Amino acid sequence: MINQGNNDLLSGLQIFFARIPPERLKLLDSCSEADDADGENELPVTFSEPVPAFEHSKNKVLIVLIIDNAGQMVRAAVGRRGYSAGTGLSQIHLSHAQKTTVVSVASFARAVEPRFQSRVRSEVAALGLLPPGASESLLNHLLTTTPEIRRVIEAAQASARNPLLTLPDQQQLRLQQESDAALTAMLIARIDRDAYLDDQSAPLPGKHWFLEMVTDPRLREDPMIVNDLHAFPGFSSFESHVSGAVRFHQDQVLLTILLINRQPLEELTGTDLIYCNETFRSFVMVQYKAMEKDGDDHVFRLPNYYLEKEIGRMKEFQTVLGLPSGVAPSAHGYRLNTGPFFLKFCPRHVPQLASPDLVPGMYFPLEHWDLLKVEDSLLGPKDGKALRFHKTSPFSNAGRYFNNTEFSNLVSKAWVGTTFDQSDILERIIQHTLESGRSVTLATESRTKKVEAS
Repeated sequence: MINQGNNDLLSGLQIFFARIPPERLKLLDSCSEADDADGENELPVTFSEPVPAFEHSKNKVLIVLIIDNAGQMVRAAVGRRGYSAGTGLSQIHLSHAQKTTVVSVASFARAVEPRFQSRVRSEVAALGLLPPGASESLLNHLLTTTPEIRRVIEAAQASARNPLLTLPDQQQLRLQQESDAALTAMLIARIDRDAYLDDQSAPLPGKHWFLEMVTDPRLREDPMIVNDLHAFPGFSSFESHVSGAVRFHQDQVLLTILLINRQPLEELTGTDLIYCNETFRSFVMVQYKAMEKDGDDHVFRLPNYYLEKEIGRMKEFQTVLGLPSGVAPSAHGYRLNTGPFFLKFCPRHVPQLASPDLVPGMYFPLEHWDLLKVEDSLLGPKDGKALRFHKTSPFSNAGRYFNNTEFSNLVSKAWVGTTFDQSDILERIIQHTLESGRSVTLATESRTKKVEAS
């Protein structure tokens, strides 16, 4: 019988059964000792072990019951599924491991409700993932017979809480924009976001959250990346202000993302993200605007002084760049629109650690937004104007907009963005952009030459 008082404590938790050899258990124990020594304010020390492949969200914690070669439970730990560890294998990352009362796992099936007994018996034998209902039943039993389990469960629930929620609102919004801008760049370059994000990362003081999420440390050799980027338009103008860099290489694509601190690019252009497609010599610039919760919807109310101020900067910048003149010089130089500026309206959203998901939202070319904001489609019942975003169809009162996928397709092939001549002018403009207090994310994509086999 499940103790109703334990419902909140056990909510959302699942059990995974894992067998770990004795020599590996010693390493696990040493990690646990280091974890205890670090104190509560540090990230947990993790231990990775290959296990039979299983399906489970990498962002959701597990209670891992560790079984020795004699079929006895000897440890319990907080776990998360990692990436593939080889054919038929997955990694599982363990933390907060506790030695437990030694008990035969053959007794587990008898300890749960009758409807779960068969499943518990089979998963214990197969060393697998127990379904939620059976997990809750077994954990409820273990709470009364194995006191050490409570500490692991409490640690699991604490780990499941998003630490970004404890940050000030403005910092949450900055992290949302930073991660979404970088993930958008990865989507544009067709980089596998799941393959490059570490499911154990968290923001640390003085660190850039997105760059710290990258799994392979070889991708974060900032001086090496910076040394390679002198071909980036205007790079010499802001080289000394690069505070972080990351490079992804997949198939024929190289994607470099730079975090640039204290640059007036946002002040000058009115945008947060500058994406450079080196293959087509094209820049696209995006300004993020947060929508506020309004019942079941999210809303951005008009008029908005700050948005108009940013749009004013974009238009001044566009004047400096100039409009494309005449016919495009080549097929590569052809663009569908006359300007590189976009607005992305999206709900305020605190991203989950290492989630590869972009923030849902709506992209508008600046020229389209100028028309939309004066039309009646944004009028409310009291004649107030607001852009709305719904969970269900129709998703917005805007009628037309680009979603994340549609926008990435346009930018990837440079159907939108600066022309060749505008990109040349942009290099000179960047030289005047060295005194802002806000950061901007720049991303550059190029395609590597394919080497033909001889």
